[in-house]
Amino acid sequence: MDSIVPTISSVDLLLEPYYLYLIIFKSSPAMKVCRLLLGAISAFNLCLSLVFAVWSPEFSIKHKSLCFSSRIAPPEVQNVFLKVANTVVYAQAQLLLVLLIYGSLKLSSLGFLRKLPPSAIVVTIGLFTIGPSIFALQLFEFQSLGPTCIDFSPKPPFVIFISGFSLFLVTYLALAWCAISRITEFSKTFSRDVTPDVVRMVRNVLRNFLLAMVLVSVFLILPLFLFALFSVISATEAPKFVIHMGTVSVVLYSSLSTITSICTFRPYRTHTLKMIRTIWTTLIVWPK
Repeated sequence: MDSIVPTISSVDLLLEPYYLYLIIFKSSPAMKVCRLLLGAISAFNLCLSLVFAVWSPEFSIKHKSLCFSSRIAPPEVQNVFLKVANTVVYAQAQLLLVLLIYGSLKLSSLGFLRKLPPSAIVVTIGLFTIGPSIFALQLFEFQSLGPTCIDFSPKPPFVIFISGFSLFLVTYLALAWCAISRITEFSKTFSRDVTPDVVRMVRNVLRNFLLAMVLVSVFLILPLFLFALFSVISATEAPKFVIHMGTVSVVLYSSLSTITSICTFRPYRTHTLKMIRTIWTTLIVWPK
């Protein structure tokens, strides 16, 4: 575990700059707004991988509390790393939803979208992106047992956290369902103002969102749910194997989500496949 987390994080630190290059230089004209949101998501991915690469945390669950340690960072800095990781994960999820809602409005309410002032859009997206993480950060303060431990015993702060997260999840899924329904409906009967390139882009956004939600469920929510579950039911210490696999899953998310986006959006996929074929031809085939 000492080397697995930094190694996986380092891979993503190499992958994200390439993805940002694709977003900046290879996006289609229809992706003007889409690429800004994808770029922000990639930047948060880069931040998350950097945190894990520097932090290299070891988690443990003892006596209904989640504790973390690091050979590199002092306890006070570790607490900051945890808060940054929390903020980044929530922000990524929110931006994915913003991208999906934008796609639905692009098809169904293009006139309304054009009337919105850019400054209001930026402020709204900023508040929408950061807002949920602030709630979780405040509860972390009440659940803190020191700089490196969080209390998950069934006390009021934990109950409030679970209730708040459940409300967040239900609201998130409801908004996503509305956006998906509108995309599904209007992608078949779109107006003349909507070009085929826009429809293709929105369908890619929908596909990317659905795949990202699968990754979030498997690699983020499930490990964190197991952490919380073992914290509540474990009287002594949770199995280390479960904790290690959960940590690796969380760290893997950034790389997998980026690879998924590259494969989903056609301009990025096309350029990447072309580059791979060029490298294969130059380094493998020609020397023979």
